[in-house]
Amino acid sequence: MKIKDFLLEELQREVKRSRAALEQVPSGKYDWKPHEKSMTFGYLANLVATIPTWIAMQINQAQLDVAPATGGTMEQKRLDESEKLLQTLEKASAEARTAFENTSDEHLKTNWRLLAGGQVVLEAPRYEMIPGHVQSLGSPSWSDDCLFAVNGRQGSFDLRPVRRR
Repeated sequence: MKIKDFLLEELQREVKRSRAALEQVPSGKYDWKPHEKSMTFGYLANLVATIPTWIAMQINQAQLDVAPATGGTMEQKRLDESEKLLQTLEKASAEARTAFENTSDEHLKTNWRLLAGGQVVLEAPRYEMIPGHVQSLGSPSWSDDCLFAVNGRQGSFDLRPVRRR
């Protein structure tokens, strides 16, 4: 099996799990945190919805500078409705699928670089870095009364309570 086909299958499985989690995101809980040191629920949901854009970026670009001298241009929109999150996930996953379809295993074996202020902080073959983003799609999700974990690595989507608030 080709590397790109393997990663594309992984992406499709994880997008399915993420979709199921994002369908359950309650409205009006964007700023909710399970703990004062936690990121907000809405920010985490946005991350899950947009992670596939990182995959497309790693395939289509040679590098990313997270602290460019000219300042950052990345802006995260506040998506506080399940439907908007699902639309974002669909668009992002379509971009990632297209990137996989238009690449080759040879390209996936070339190095991709993460920079901070022009300095290389990480350099590795794209095929080694992309799986981390794919697996990040199975990130934690919160509901009104429980913290849930998306148990995606065990073969099927399963929401199970981890801890009551």
